[in-house]
Amino acid sequence: MLRYYAVYKDGSRHELKGIFSAVTDCDISVPADSLRIIAEYSRETAVNAYRISAEYNGQTVFRGIIDSVISERKGGAETMKICARSMAALLLDNEAEPLDYNNPSVELMYRRHLQPFDISLADGGKNALNGRLRINKGMSHWQVVEWFCMLEYGCMPKITASGTAYFQGLPKDETVSFGDGDGKTGYFSLTERRNPYTLVSEVRVKTAKNRGYRSVVLNSNPDCASVIKQRYVDISADNRSSETAYKMIEYGNRKSYVLQLQCFGCHIGLLGKRAKVYDSALGTLGGLCVRGVKFSEDKNGAVSLITLEKEWS
Repeated sequence: MLRYYAVYKDGSRHELKGIFSAVTDCDISVPADSLRIIAEYSRETAVNAYRISAEYNGQTVFRGIIDSVISERKGGAETMKICARSMAALLLDNEAEPLDYNNPSVELMYRRHLQPFDISLADGGKNALNGRLRINKGMSHWQVVEWFCMLEYGCMPKITASGTAYFQGLPKDETVSFGDGDGKTGYFSLTERRNPYTLVSEVRVKTAKNRGYRSVVLNSNPDCASVIKQRYVDISADNRSSETAYKMIEYGNRKSYVLQLQCFGCHIGLLGKRAKVYDSALGTLGGLCVRGVKFSEDKNGAVSLITLEKEWS
C-alpha cells in the first residue's frame, strides 16, 4: 500500500522492492516517528542507503534517517531489516551549544535548532520568550526546542513525518468521525480502557527558593473527585513555569481514558486530529484526540491501530 524509497549517499533515490512487512509508529508525545521494514536483501541498499521515506497516495507519511540495516540469511532466504526514525531524531541525537538566551525569538530558535537539520517551521509567528532560557551542557536540540515551546506556548512541539515543526502542536482544525455510514472511518475492533490510577488530584507549587510549596493547582476533572494523589513542582528552578503543574494534571487526565480502534488501511494522516466515535454499544464518544497511529502491512493486508485519548487542552 505504501511505497518506500531509499536515499543513497550520492543523493540518488531508489524505490524498495520485495517488501515483506513494514510498521510505521507515530505518537504526539514521542518526538520521532519510527519505521521498520523487512524486505528482500539488496547489497547496494544495505551498503549505500542512509535515509528513507514512505509515501501514501503521493503524500509523504515518513521521512527520516536509517539507524540500522540488519542482513540475514535463513533457510535459503536473504532479507534485510531496516530501522529508521523521522527527521526529529536529528534533534535528539545532536547536542546543543551551552549558552544563555535572553528573550529568544521564534526566528532565532528556528535558525539555530531546526534549520541546520533540514526541518522547516509551520507556526510560531513573531513571538519571543519573555525571559531567560539556559541551555545546559548535555542538552539536545530537541530539549531546547521543547523547553522553549513549553515556556512560550504551554505545549509540546511536534515534527511531522515530512519534516515540518509545529511549535504549538499539530493543528486541530478538523474532526474525524469513526463508525458506520457515509463520511465515517470504519473500524473492526474497539478496546476501551479506564485508568483512574493515572489521575493526579493536586499539584503543590513552590514559586520562590525561600518559600515552601504554598500554591496549589487542583484537578477539575469530575473523574478525580474520589482520587487522592499529590505531586510537587519547584518552579523557582531554571526552565520551569507554572505550566508544568497543569501539564502534569493534563497528562494524567489524558491517560485515564484510552480508546483504541483497529481500521483497515493507512490512517497516519489522522494524527493529532480531534475525533468522535459512534459505537452501537458505547454510544457517541466525543472530546477525543488521535494521540497515536501504528500502521502495519504485510502479506495479510494493511491495518492501522489508532489510539484516542481525551482532549484536555
